[in-house]
Amino acid sequence: MSNSNADSLTECAMATRRAGRRLASTSIGERNAMLAAIRSNLLAKKEELLAANRTDMEAAQKDVAAGKLSPTLYKRLDLSGSKWNSLIAGLETVMSLKDPLGKVTYSHEMTEDGLRLYRLTCPIGVVLVIFEARPEAAVQIASLCIKSGNALLLKGGSEAKNSNAAIVEAIREAIEPFGMADAVQSIGSRSAVDELLRMDEYIDVVVPRGSNSLVKYIKSHTSIPVLGHADGICHTYIHSKADPDMAIKVTVDAKTQYPAVCNATETILVDQAIADSFIPRLFSSLREKGVTVHGDSTVLKILGGAREGLVEARGNDFDTEWCSLECSMHVVPSLDAAVDHINVHGSHHTDCIITGDPEAADEFMRKVDSAGVYWNASTRFADGFRYGFGAEVGVSTNRIHARGPMGLEGLTICKYRLYGNGHTVTDYGDKLLPPSEEPLPGKDETELREISVEKAREVASALGKEEVIGVDCEGVMLGRFGQLCTIQIATERGDTFMFDACRDGVAQALAPLLSDSSVLKVFHDCREDSSALYHQHGITLECVFDTQATMLVGDRTDHQTSYWELVRQLLVDAEEEPSDGTLGDDPKFKALMSEDPELWRRRPLPQDIVNYALSGCLHLIPLYHAIQAKYLTSAQAMTDAIGYSDHWVSYRHLNPQLKSAADVIKPPEEGVNRQSYGRKLQAMLASRTPTGELFWKLNAAPRVGFTTNPRPLQRFREMAIGDIVDVCVSKVSWNGKFLYLDRYDHDYSYYDRSLRPRNDKVGTASQE
Repeated sequence: MSNSNADSLTECAMATRRAGRRLASTSIGERNAMLAAIRSNLLAKKEELLAANRTDMEAAQKDVAAGKLSPTLYKRLDLSGSKWNSLIAGLETVMSLKDPLGKVTYSHEMTEDGLRLYRLTCPIGVVLVIFEARPEAAVQIASLCIKSGNALLLKGGSEAKNSNAAIVEAIREAIEPFGMADAVQSIGSRSAVDELLRMDEYIDVVVPRGSNSLVKYIKSHTSIPVLGHADGICHTYIHSKADPDMAIKVTVDAKTQYPAVCNATETILVDQAIADSFIPRLFSSLREKGVTVHGDSTVLKILGGAREGLVEARGNDFDTEWCSLECSMHVVPSLDAAVDHINVHGSHHTDCIITGDPEAADEFMRKVDSAGVYWNASTRFADGFRYGFGAEVGVSTNRIHARGPMGLEGLTICKYRLYGNGHTVTDYGDKLLPPSEEPLPGKDETELREISVEKAREVASALGKEEVIGVDCEGVMLGRFGQLCTIQIATERGDTFMFDACRDGVAQALAPLLSDSSVLKVFHDCREDSSALYHQHGITLECVFDTQATMLVGDRTDHQTSYWELVRQLLVDAEEEPSDGTLGDDPKFKALMSEDPELWRRRPLPQDIVNYALSGCLHLIPLYHAIQAKYLTSAQAMTDAIGYSDHWVSYRHLNPQLKSAADVIKPPEEGVNRQSYGRKLQAMLASRTPTGELFWKLNAAPRVGFTTNPRPLQRFREMAIGDIVDVCVSKVSWNGKFLYLDRYDHDYSYYDRSLRPRNDKVGTASQE
């Protein structure tokens, strides 16, 4: 994505938001698989990526010579050698880290009868990272965002445009098979930054990585929360009880190991008690590394005045992030004076004390107001990779949830889950318990899922005492080869329950109830529900009353009646139909499911979708009683209804030879027409249109069958809705979803269209 057009940017941000919501609901196994795919693709494209980086380096070298680019940025641009190795190692470390999502950080038993509150970690959402140079940052940031379930918008600097484009393309290519390409997007245009900074509807946090001016500009031009730091003015304080050799070793490393980064020491503070003897030794060691010291008057006096490599500190020198082989040096009279200097002139990034006195170290670390406070260690350790985070998104000096190098934890926030069983504030408002002294069972989402399974068992056990329940299911391409996502159950009293079948073990917890022959289960068109329960969870429905199937017995209707059509026909007076949408068949719900085929997998489900799903089972028991009173006035009529309902349940056994929904459009054998002409299938007649066309169910959703031509229609003329018959495929639609079916006959070769019957006759074999 490189177009700066506002509409294009908005579409890009919206797509990233949608992908982020999908990513947030993935398992740790899926997210690690994405990271493994990224690693493999980066290694496969190493030479291509390094070639793109060389192009940037060559252009940058000319800009440095022309004074258009600083040498510091040029150094950060290189991706070769140890940087490439660190990039891959960091990615591998992120893969090995534990899942940061779904961790319980607080729990509370709110009532004595089981109202339980949990606070869990979850992704922030969409992260916008704006960074300069450092193309390896794209990999670091993307790996952390994917691992933590966050979607990412990246805006890199123009000096690394070729490197960034190649890296992001490799990442997107790797995660595209997971359906997550939009979860990592690159913004190429500089003019797009201001527009992105206004998109608080789609972007949840901005992380700037770059110069002081970049960070300050972003903070002043957006209402989106910003995590970052404007400066990296780090201090090393040599206390009066410091070991001189250790102090020199640590300080020289902190300044010179890599001076162009934000965690390099910029100001050295020396305690007055040791200044005369220590400063000459330290200055000599710094000069060996080429460091120029900006010293205060005391430093200059000790060293005999200004000379090569030593200048007098002036103006804002103690407020300067040098990012080069320069530093400031100041003599302080005490530890408190050092702390005061750091808190006034520092950037609250990382500051260190060198001392052999533990009490002095503890006092320093308590009083210095910085994200990182060190004792006898180089400030250069302030890095997410060195902290064991695998990488870092950036360093934050903000006083909010994320401070210091931001790894996985910095990219998570929290959500609260409340588990109840019909609890209301009216009943419990003044009966809530004080906070629990001990945490409740469940350390993470996996353990809570196990608790949820136990809760499902408890509810199922209670529902097992009912004589009749209403049941409905929802899912993605609901049926044998799709995914069962939710199970809704209603009682005679109008209580409704929704069970998350996407959670391992929840559907199995309902198995005893759904297979209990003493509890009547009322469905409306249970065919795909029965198939999904049986093939995905091994659950066999027993004792089913299907309202749709029953209406077809005895010619009570000549077509498959929809649930809401039947509700209106038997339960609602047309003049009294509610206008508030409580019937649940608002067209907007069908539109939502059409626009988002993955809707039922989303977690959490929007409340209006939950209400829609529950309304799908709420009227089932009233429908059962209405049908019974109007049509099933004899024991035989009820027996026939149950028998025909069993026929609907048995739909799950249709076409057992199929291994996937795609099998129905595969050639039946080697060497025959690739469009599957002649494949033999079983089909259940689902409906007949007013003009006579037939619609078939194949137990292979989303594939369905049609018969529209006059001659094949003649061969099916005696079929009734619900009948099962052998058919053959005569044609497949361009998208493979619709199969045009003819009557199967062993007397003819359906692999050769010219040999098919030309009249309405069928042979004896198909009559068996």
